[in-house]
Amino acid sequence: MKRAELITGIAGLTLSAVVSYFLGSWSLAAGIIWEIAVIVLVITIVFGSSRRITVPIITPLTDQSSSAKAPEPRDTLEAQVQELGFLYIGDFDVRMMAQASVRIHAYISQDRLCEAVLIDITSGQNRKTILEFCTRLYPSGSVTTTNDSNPSIIAYQPDKIKANVPWKKTAADIYRLHLSLCLTAQDAKYSPAVLQPADFAESLRKDTLKDYEYQVEAHRLRRVGEGQYRLTLLESIIAAPLLWYQMVYGHLFFRY
Repeated sequence: MKRAELITGIAGLTLSAVVSYFLGSWSLAAGIIWEIAVIVLVITIVFGSSRRITVPIITPLTDQSSSAKAPEPRDTLEAQVQELGFLYIGDFDVRMMAQASVRIHAYISQDRLCEAVLIDITSGQNRKTILEFCTRLYPSGSVTTTNDSNPSIIAYQPDKIKANVPWKKTAADIYRLHLSLCLTAQDAKYSPAVLQPADFAESLRKDTLKDYEYQVEAHRLRRVGEGQYRLTLLESIIAAPLLWYQMVYGHLFFRY
């Protein structure tokens, strides 16, 4: 009798183990299928709702002479940029998207090797300010360091570095990292190029156009008019998993 009970017990445990295994495997498969379904849905939404991307039209809003005085800081970041010794270039209106208003407050370092750009973006009731430090390199390329928290999905040219560091909360911290990246570029024989404040708007327009044309070469954007572009299906397929992955797991990335 005891032997029969033992055999029954072993059989019961074995059946439970087999059921648990298959249920666990199904649970894992269901999770994978769900994540794939979400990515496919995001790809469809991104591709179907993509709007025209345009090369920016940049209009000066302030005196662009070298004697222009810096305004009173409009926020903490601008006050910190001024404390770093950056000189005021001017304010600019940037038209590149119908759904948002973009204003730029531009500064340049005293050695004219780095621009500090505060970008105010307003969409409906939402408003955010992004800080970017940008250094152009000789013979080509650039280094940009920004506190922008949006996932980066653009494929930049091999000689262009863009570092998104939203966890760095002060202009000094962002600038310190930026200088470190510039030194790394300099070690690779890419030295900082001297910037001309009067060329700020045109240089920004040309850099943006160059970025968009590189996307066309990579089949990630397509031209739909002069200075106008739309996402390709390939870009939507590439962008959706990257956006999903960085939004879900971005907090696990190493932060330097």
